[in-house]
Amino acid sequence: MIKCAIIGIGAISSAHIEGYLKHPTRCKIAALSDVNKERAETTAAKYGLDAAVYDDYHNLIEDPSISLVSICTPPGMHCQVAVDCLRAGKNVLLEKPMALSLEECDRMMDEAARADRLLSVVSQYRYTGPYYRLKKLLDSGRAGELLHISVDALFWRGQPYYYLDWRGRWKTEGGGCTLNHAVHFIDQLIWLAGMPRWVSAFMGDNYHTNSEAEDISEAIVQYENGVIGRITSSIIHHGERQGVRLETDRCGIGVPFSVSVSKSLENGFPEEDPTTEALIRSAFEEIPLPPYEGHAGQIFDVLNALEGIRSDYVTGLDGRNAVELVRAIYRSASERRVVTLPIKKDDPFYTTEGMLPRVPVFHEKTISVQGFANNVIKVGGSDLVKK
Repeated sequence: MIKCAIIGIGAISSAHIEGYLKHPTRCKIAALSDVNKERAETTAAKYGLDAAVYDDYHNLIEDPSISLVSICTPPGMHCQVAVDCLRAGKNVLLEKPMALSLEECDRMMDEAARADRLLSVVSQYRYTGPYYRLKKLLDSGRAGELLHISVDALFWRGQPYYYLDWRGRWKTEGGGCTLNHAVHFIDQLIWLAGMPRWVSAFMGDNYHTNSEAEDISEAIVQYENGVIGRITSSIIHHGERQGVRLETDRCGIGVPFSVSVSKSLENGFPEEDPTTEALIRSAFEEIPLPPYEGHAGQIFDVLNALEGIRSDYVTGLDGRNAVELVRAIYRSASERRVVTLPIKKDDPFYTTEGMLPRVPVFHEKTISVQGFANNVIKVGGSDLVKK
């Protein structure tokens, strides 16, 4: 039985808890830690967990029986908490984004190698049925040869979203929607098509006046073989639509699931090909789903790896790749030029310190709160009631 723990009991921690609870014969949640101990105690009670509760994660990682720790803190804390866990001999499952900078990603990966411990970065969409099937279909060759990939990571957040003190600051959040919302779909692009070679991007903050960082970005990427991709990252899109679309020499296919096939008329214009479309649809639907989906699926792979069972768990390098592509987008948009990957250690965008003087500060942050309590937000002694 693998004993697990969770550090940081914010909103995303419930996905980890529920993921671990899907594997009751293989793992047990032994401890929770949060700076707000009452929140951790309430969460333990909610899920009926027989778990120790701490307000300082350093006490948690002193327990030698705990071998796997989920880190669900704000991203600015990821690196230090992960390094402390790895040095204490723990394996780590780290929420997205992996870190605020490539320097921090490399520090964690180096520490995991020295400690000979597993480091996995959450990429739950790899374990979500339609995306899982799309990857398998593309890898099988039945969808055809990739020509173009487009990614829509379209979210919507209201102004109060950036009232939290650490959000909307380049230094503490590492960026805006590109890093903190679109990162999972950027991971999808890399998972499906690999790392591109060139990036050209634009970004702006057109709505959120309490944020230094972007609330929309548009990036075009190109691969060595000529394949082009597009990534739209946003928190200004009403209706929140996310998805991936592939165009191949055989079909157009994407998630949310859709497939279309054109064949050429004598003059080169298209007509629909329902026969091939039906074959591709059938091939997609016949692919078995993963045994567990979402966080539970990733935890399944991590448990397999810890038990010596063959596993395709998401690695630290996978998490780093997504951060690297985001940093390339930021550099291109900040400097209004094409950026070539990979980003090297002497590149100013490799570190947070190097990036900060080079990125635009779209707005001055004037409202900062430590947390939300019900529907009332305390700001400088006044109450802002969210209607």
